[in-house]
Amino acid sequence: MSTYLELCGDLARAVGYEAPTSVVAQTGSALKLVNRIAQAELEIKNLWQDWRFLSSENNTPYSQTLTIDQIGYTKPADHGVWDPKSFYIDYTTDNYQHLDPLDYDEWRKTFRNGTQTSDIPTRVVLDRNDDIILWPPPDSGYTLTGEYMILPIRMTANAEVSVIPVQFHRVILLKAKLFYAEEEDGPEIFEASSAELYGTRDMPGGLLGQLESHQLPDQGNRRKARGEDLTVVAQ
Repeated sequence: MSTYLELCGDLARAVGYEAPTSVVAQTGSALKLVNRIAQAELEIKNLWQDWRFLSSENNTPYSQTLTIDQIGYTKPADHGVWDPKSFYIDYTTDNYQHLDPLDYDEWRKTFRNGTQTSDIPTRVVLDRNDDIILWPPPDSGYTLTGEYMILPIRMTANAEVSVIPVQFHRVILLKAKLFYAEEEDGPEIFEASSAELYGTRDMPGGLLGQLESHQLPDQGNRRKARGEDLTVVAQ
């Protein structure tokens, strides 16, 4: 496991700089180092919306106690993208109810209008802001749960550890080395880092491909790890 500061130290040693003692209040070359690591980590998280490591199930599970007759509920502050098929009412009980997704325009046209009779909700609508609308209005204080992908944010603290699985933290370092090579004119570093990160004709996929195989849905059979020191298990 590598912290933000440790990754900055790894980058510094890889390119012949003195390792920074903090990621905060830096200037000059040290500031460039910490920015490259932070930007590399953020760009990898932003590559795909459905990385498993971004799932709220692994980070901040969504759970909301419903209010009688209240149909609208605000998305979480760290929300990125909902899984619209993941919503349940009281899923821990024998009377659980799965909520079927309902298109917002269809809800406005057909379900919103007229007298509303409260009952256990059976449909979930995501409005244009990705906030939640339930139909019918709840008739009790049920517990609503759902899953979403958290919004990727930039690392800021020395001891912060990326949500990218620890066995793939080298992906962050390689991406940061590419930034360094592009900015400082280092063709040898760029070529070597690019080959390890993205692969070559003889070894396609690279370490990023292994991360995608491990952390994207339905990718395990398409991308296989080739390294002897890393075993990738499709989940």
